[in-house]
Amino acid sequence: MKNKLLKIAINGLRTFVIPASLFVVSFLVVDGYGKAFWGEFIAQMLFINLTAHVLQWGNKDQLIRSFSNSPASLPKLFYSNYFTR
Repeated sequence: MKNKLLKIAINGLRTFVIPASLFVVSFLVVDGYGKAFWGEFIAQMLFINLTAHVLQWGNKDQLIRSFSNSPASLPKLFYSNYFTR
């Protein structure tokens, strides 16, 4: 039970820390370099994140299903997916 609660706590903390750290980074960049620099950075960041999101679409569910159907071929399935991306 403690192990399960620890995993839940770590996942919750990770869910909070990432957005909080982005807020701190944005504050530091705007304070240090100005709003124009932050605007340029965000434009590039949006493009990269949207591209990564589209490339990952549906990948996780398909892999989990494949791994559970044939656990012995896990390395083969993983590398097949890795190299086709």
